[in-house]
Amino acid sequence: MANSANSFAVAVGSSQTALKRMEPQPHSNGLEYPQETATPSAVYEDGEPFVRFRFNAPDGATLDKLYAAFGLTSSKTANVTISLPTNKARTVWADYNGQAVRPQVAEWQIIRYGWVEITVRQLEAV
Repeated sequence: MANSANSFAVAVGSSQTALKRMEPQPHSNGLEYPQETATPSAVYEDGEPFVRFRFNAPDGATLDKLYAAFGLTSSKTANVTISLPTNKARTVWADYNGQAVRPQVAEWQIIRYGWVEITVRQLEAV
């Protein structure tokens, strides 16, 4: 079931229907591909799609909540269902199954760079 709230959402496990809105909402480019080949008439995308969710300088409690939402509290990876926009205007959304990967983030990195990035790979449309 696609997200009708027009916001990034996540649930632990594959093919979940009760996705919860990510708090805070991340910065994301949506679906990305390892390689994009430009031709005069189109851009072809190659490789396995993935998505990066960037969270701006979360404090410790917020980071713990984010890891819990993605099932990454005590593991390096977790199966999740996520909701992503399918158009640039972000008016149409679809759900995907994927594998969330816990980033290796030290506290000084959050202070220095101001963001935490969670990648979800191996995406498949639900």
